Amino acid sequence: MVFATTSERSVLQQLQLLQFFDGQIPVPNVNTEHELLRILREVGDFGEEIAWNIIRKVMENTGRNTFGVSIKKILTALNKAKEDQENIASSFVELMSQAVMEIE
Repeated sequence: MVFATTSERSVLQQLQLLQFFDGQIPVPNVNTEHELLRILREVGDFGEEIAWNIIRKVMENTGRNTFGVSIKKILTALNKAKEDQENIASSFVELMSQAVMEIE
């Protein structure tokens, strides 16, 4: 079984690759602080206080109160941040802030 994610569905369609997938599940971007909180608590294993601190720091760093980041980018950022065992939260803040700033 293979799972794939993309934000460029049209490219897969143009390359005629969609026919090889049994199904498609559209997943909207993570926009709100409550959506990000849930991900941080359930996937990132952060407690509520640390998760809220992360969210506040990302909002401070970016000057934004919404995120607009795909779940794939968030999960990738979490995995990269976990490589830095001593600074997981601060590493994630930096990676997530970069991802938010990439959004136009």
